[in-house]
Amino acid sequence: MFKFLKRLVITLMMIGLIITNVLAVTSSAFSSLLSGVVAGAFGVKTLSQVNREALDKQRMAVKRVGNRMVERTKRMITRTTVSSSVKWIPILGGTIAVGLTIWELSDYCRNLKDLDELYDEMDIKDEAVPLDVCKAPAEP
Repeated sequence: MFKFLKRLVITLMMIGLIITNVLAVTSSAFSSLLSGVVAGAFGVKTLSQVNREALDKQRMAVKRVGNRMVERTKRMITRTTVSSSVKWIPILGGTIAVGLTIWELSDYCRNLKDLDELYDEMDIKDEAVPLDVCKAPAEP
């Protein structure tokens, strides 16, 4: 009887091992489940966890930079609308238009800096943001 139970347990273990090996090789869902169980048991991060954390970090950077750019663009639209209606006033209109244009240029440079920061956060190194256009002109 003991010999029979021993053979039954060994046979069931072998069948279980074969089934889990086949599932681990053929099923990505089972492989992820198995990886998660092993990672949880030993306290190791899986590749999918590392990728998810990196993706979450990038999403937060995009959201942060995007929100700043949206708010800045709203202000720029308001200034452009105001400057269009004020330009007809003699002398004062020209002064306001020049001041608002300088302010808009400053905001464009901030947008370029934000875009450069976003590229850095997302590890996009092949895209060059032309920050040199935002430098003050060199004096002769």
